[in-house]
Amino acid sequence: MPQVKIDEWELYDALTPMTDVEFLDIKKTTEIDLPKRVKEWTDVVLTYSLYNNFPATLSYFCILGQVLKDFIQIPIGPLALDPRIHCCWIQTSRTGKSTMWKFLEPVWEKSFELINAHPTTFNLPNSPLVGC
Repeated sequence: MPQVKIDEWELYDALTPMTDVEFLDIKKTTEIDLPKRVKEWTDVVLTYSLYNNFPATLSYFCILGQVLKDFIQIPIGPLALDPRIHCCWIQTSRTGKSTMWKFLEPVWEKSFELINAHPTTFNLPNSPLVGC
């Protein structure tokens, strides 16, 4: 794939700014429910880190983006973005950040081990991560 040189600021400046009228005319859309698997994931994570619903849900999409980064590209003009989410979780102490991380880290490590081994082996893993 040929490399395209582009100035990010030119792309940004090319975006049409939103007028005050357009901004005030935006209506809140109806809320939608998250998919069942996302809710299940959040419920499991919340058993390890209480009251951190948003970070627990966000962790699902972080790992999903990481898993799909080599398979999905989001075209924006001449650029191609991958679906990874980059986040920084800042919260006061004693709120369950480390507890959630201690749960998520081995899950992520095992998931990536299975994904990275996929092209080289067809043996089913000896773990609960054998599909849905």
